[in-house]
Amino acid sequence: MQSRYGSIILSGLPKVGKSTLAKKLSSDLSMPTYSIGGMWRAKWKELHPNGEVRFEDFWRSTTKEENKEMDRMAKAVFEKGRVIGDVRYPIYNKDKCLLVFLTAGLEFRTSRAISSGEYSNMSRAEVLEVIRRREADEVAVGMELYGIDYRDPSLYHIVFNLELLSTEACAEGIKSILRT
Repeated sequence: MQSRYGSIILSGLPKVGKSTLAKKLSSDLSMPTYSIGGMWRAKWKELHPNGEVRFEDFWRSTTKEENKEMDRMAKAVFEKGRVIGDVRYPIYNKDKCLLVFLTAGLEFRTSRAISSGEYSNMSRAEVLEVIRRREADEVAVGMELYGIDYRDPSLYHIVFNLELLSTEACAEGIKSILRT
C-alpha cells in the first residue's frame, strides 16, 4: 500500500490496546512492529529475571537520559519508513509518520489488564491504581523530556477510542487513511 506516510506510530494510554492494534496492522500490512515498551520490558526482564521488581516500578526508576536514548533509537527506525511503532510520546515527523492516539476510559483499560492475566495476583482496585499511576508517571516524564502531555489530541493525525471501536475498525480506519 503506497502512502505519503512511511510509518504508523501508535501512542495511547496504558493498557488501551496499542500492541494488539500494532499486531493486527503488522499482519494486514506486512510491516514489522517496533515497540519501545517491548524494549523496556526486555531490559527489565534482563535486570530482574525473577520479577522481584514490578515493571512499573522499574520503568519509574529509569533516567531521563535512558528515555531520550530509547526515543532517539526509535526515531531513527520510524523515520526510515515501513514500520509500525508502538510508542508513548509523539515526537516523530508528522510528514513521514502517521501519528495515531488510542484512548479509552480507566475502567475499560483495567478490565483489559485483568483479562490479560498480567495482574492475576492483584485486586481490581490495585490494578486500577497501577494503571492510573502509570499514566500519571508517563505524563510527568513526557512533560519533563519534551514539554508535552502525550494525551493532547492535537499532537496526532487521528484519535480512536477503543472503548467505542473494535481493533478491527481502528485498523480499517488507519488503512483508509493510508490509501488517501
